Amino acid sequence: MGPLYLFRVAALRAPLTDRLSAAAAGQTDARCAKKKYASALLLSRRRSQRFTCRRRATQLLLDFGSLTALSRASLVQLSPFLNRERAMRLLCAFRLASLCGYQVAQDPLDSPDRIYNLFAGELIQADREILAGALIDTRFRLLKKVQISVGTLNETVAHPREIFKAAIAHSAYGFVLVHNHPSGDPAPSDADQRLTRRVVEAAKVLQIHLVDHVIIGQRRADRPPYFSFKEAGLL
Repeated sequence: MGPLYLFRVAALRAPLTDRLSAAAAGQTDARCAKKKYASALLLSRRRSQRFTCRRRATQLLLDFGSLTALSRASLVQLSPFLNRERAMRLLCAFRLASLCGYQVAQDPLDSPDRIYNLFAGELIQADREILAGALIDTRFRLLKKVQISVGTLNETVAHPREIFKAAIAHSAYGFVLVHNHPSGDPAPSDADQRLTRRVVEAAKVLQIHLVDHVIIGQRRADRPPYFSFKEAGLL
């Protein structure tokens, strides 16, 4: 009788409980191995998804040229690059980002920084000049944001009557005039200065306080992302 035969005999003579315990231990080891494999596979998939998302985001920025241009894209323009569900998610994300400005609405609008933060999210995305206003109470707190007019690529057109209509209707103490420059340069044009002078004169007659006229641009290292007529001493 060889050693192998003796081993088999000993195994058969072993108590049933010992054999069952050994089988259970083997099954436990197999389950642990399966769980480790599943966890490793899930981690690998997540890493792959993150890499794919980063690569897709980079490609979108390259295709549209800038984050600003991408934020202005419509569902139709995004369709060649993303399926409908992902395109809608991206549009919603940009929309929510533009609404973040409402979080500063409780702070008094007494500085161009706060005015910029309130309007920049939505106006930076626009590819036309948009003239908007913020109606305020006696403590300079926001009552309502209003869109007054939509102009062209380099000019906004509005009559003082349209500008003051909302302020009168809401019995506002005053208002802030805001518009964007799609070019990104917030420096005022001659038309901007003429419009501001007309609004200042009308505000005096109507006794509605014009807090500031702020032009929204894009951030650069050598200048702020806005121009304030009040800060420049032009009000």
